[in-house]
Amino acid sequence: HQMSPGVGRAVAGARGWAARLGGGPVRLSHLVLALLDEDEGRPAVLVERAGLVVAAARDRLAALADSPDAPAESVLFN
Repeated sequence: HQMSPGVGRAVAGARGWAARLGGGPVRLSHLVLALLDEDEGRPAVLVERAGLVVAAARDRLAALADSPDAPAESVLFN
C-alpha cells in the first residue's frame, strides 16, 4: 500500500516534531502537532471552530510527556 500525500506529510511532520522535542518514538501528540502545522488546514480550522487558539493548542500538545505512541504507519492508511 502507498500512503496518500496527506498521510505522508503528516507522518513526516510527526517525525519532525518528535525530533524537535527530544527524539524518541513518534507519539500521538506529534501526529496531531503535524496536522496543526498547516494554519489553514482542516484540523486547524476545526480547532478554531471549537473555540481554541491553534498556537495555544500546539504549546499544550508539545508539553505532553506521556502521550501514547502514534499508530503504526500501516494503520494510518486504513
